[in-house]
Amino acid sequence: MTEDPSTASAPARSATTEETRTTGATTDPDPPSEVEARAATADAAFIPHGDALMPTPKAASAWGPDVLHGGPVAAMVARAAERALPPSEEFGPPEAPAPDPALLPSRLTVDLFRAVPRAPLRTDVELIRQGRRVVVARVSVLAGTGSDTLEVTRGQVLFLRRTDGPTTKQTPPPPGPDGLETFLGLSRGAPLPPNRHGGYHTLVETRWPSGVSTDGAPSQLAGTPFEAQPPGSLVWVRPPFPVVEGEQPTPFQRLAAVSDFGNALANYAADWHDPDQRRSASYINTDISVSLLRPPEGEWLALVADRSTHANGVGLVEVTHHDHRGPYARGTQARLANDR
Repeated sequence: MTEDPSTASAPARSATTEETRTTGATTDPDPPSEVEARAATADAAFIPHGDALMPTPKAASAWGPDVLHGGPVAAMVARAAERALPPSEEFGPPEAPAPDPALLPSRLTVDLFRAVPRAPLRTDVELIRQGRRVVVARVSVLAGTGSDTLEVTRGQVLFLRRTDGPTTKQTPPPPGPDGLETFLGLSRGAPLPPNRHGGYHTLVETRWPSGVSTDGAPSQLAGTPFEAQPPGSLVWVRPPFPVVEGEQPTPFQRLAAVSDFGNALANYAADWHDPDQRRSASYINTDISVSLLRPPEGEWLALVADRSTHANGVGLVEVTHHDHRGPYARGTQARLANDR
């Protein structure tokens, strides 16, 4: 973490136990075979491993067991940024100063410009703006050590200080998850295509208010503002395991952990009755960008894929994020046609 000259007199809190300089020394306390054995049975997306986080098989991507899904990577970025917030004795005792509780995340951006390997990962955090009302944290996710260190993902988080300013009327949420059948993954039990692998996307719990269920129940959206939503483009999601073993994920980390599912839902939001759309149904997501009005509440979080548009092999996905109170964030993803 880069020290702000205006706060140089006070020691800066480490952003995460995994944070390290790109060229700095690293700690590798366990032999590779031991940490891989621990990761194989862990009930979390990551396990602590010295100054790094070791991904578990639960964090794997559809593209292969040795690369990560974007959700756990985004949650890792969110966690590192939160832990980098500057502490102050104003919000805690001198022996345990704490960040301003009114400084809350307002935007998460994650650039997924390389495949993130299922290998020990470290974060390097720089506070590029450290003000009383605005804090901006830039997070690099690093794989490898020493001269072999490679930046595999870069994120940025904007924190804004909340006040007693004007608040608009809350719009209603979609039908909630209570009473709906729980599935594992976004495919609702359907077999994976031959070129896809299981992983994070097949392990999260999902509930679908569209009424698509094994008992043929009628649509739960009838008579609601979501009635015209394409079937399957609205889902409640709950990862049944934490981001990091032994830690309770924060609301921001919960959002980040489900933020990459807009790309998968986008196929339902597009007009797939058009054969030209169906021919280009496979896309690789290249980024995640979410703007938050407030932190989400609860473990079950909903995504509504509002729009998916495509031109010349590039797509744009637009998603609204809901909790039990209603919409709390808006997300977009740029994606690239996977025609290789």
